[in-house]
Amino acid sequence: MRGEDRPGVLLMTYGSPASLERKDIRAYLARVRGGREPDAELVDEFTRRYRVIGGSPLNEITRAQAAALADSLGWPVEVGMRFSEPSIVEALRALVGAGVTTVAAIILSPQYSPLLMSG
Repeated sequence: MRGEDRPGVLLMTYGSPASLERKDIRAYLARVRGGREPDAELVDEFTRRYRVIGGSPLNEITRAQAAALADSLGWPVEVGMRFSEPSIVEALRALVGAGVTTVAAIILSPQYSPLLMSG
């Protein structure tokens, strides 16, 4: 790195619904489905499933990983989610806003899927 570079890290994962509320699960499913609204039956079924397991810990765990990495490195670290908030674009904007000039992007869910790889 050059002397003027300011490094930062972007942790990326799929994300999960923000809460067990039906509206958050509906919004999450719409993103997973490429913007197509899910029907009520699908939302009901996913709401039931998420409630059975007490919700997904993914977002909270990812934020904790980001905080620990930032503490360890002393660099700005942001989280960007593919299907929930904050989005990857929002996370990159936050890094730029923090003065970051070089980003190490780490995919926390490294697997191939045509849907996910299409952007």
